[in-house]
Amino acid sequence: MSAAPAVPWYPLELTTPVRQHVFGGRAIADVLGRTGLPVGRIAETWEVSDVDGDIARVTGGPPAGRTLRELFLGHPDDLVGPGRRGPHFPLLTKFIDAHGPLPVHLHADDRTARRLENQPHGKTEAWHILHAAPGATAYVGTREGVGRDALRRALLRQDFDAVLRRLPVRAGETVYVPGGTLHSFGPGTLVYEIEQTSDVQQHAMRHLRGPRSALVGRLPDLDRDVRAPLRAAGHAPEAVAELVVDAPESAAE
Repeated sequence: MSAAPAVPWYPLELTTPVRQHVFGGRAIADVLGRTGLPVGRIAETWEVSDVDGDIARVTGGPPAGRTLRELFLGHPDDLVGPGRRGPHFPLLTKFIDAHGPLPVHLHADDRTARRLENQPHGKTEAWHILHAAPGATAYVGTREGVGRDALRRALLRQDFDAVLRRLPVRAGETVYVPGGTLHSFGPGTLVYEIEQTSDVQQHAMRHLRGPRSALVGRLPDLDRDVRAPLRAAGHAPEAVAELVVDAPESAAE
């Protein structure tokens, strides 16, 4: 197999997928100065994306029109360093405007993504807080000592404060969120998020994110396999329990 032709590297400008979920506002335009965005709520801009269905393309220079995946597969050592291989560029980055609160959700860790989602890996992420309104908070993981049964009951009641850690967030801080951690942030929070390239997620609340997302009406829909991996933030992976939800019909009301 012949080597890929050399690319004259320079800072690549990429196309930017946009998400108009209901929790979004206009901070990405008004605070960050981003232009060319659609009217209405802007929840997320995907600054670097190799997610299937939303793969970025180079917008200028000799590689213009080529996808990020093409460049990564052809020049992995140049883009991410010697020895790194995989099916796609390894990182996804976003600006997220949580004008309203995000739905409580989680992303599978690597082992669970391979086992339940037939994906090569899950998603660990970190948020760098760019702006936070006074009193802004985030849910990150479960409270110490919360067991599986108590967590199940609280999720069925949608009583998140009873079982999740609510942390204050301030501009300039960075929050690390391992795969398998229940989390949410907002309202009044603008973040730059860096994460593994994946869009696998499971929701823990009944929340309509936007026209492309279904309303989570029954808690069995937390996961297509009716199981969601739960990690208490800071606990060892072996301490992670799997929540088996068998919600009654009334949970959909």
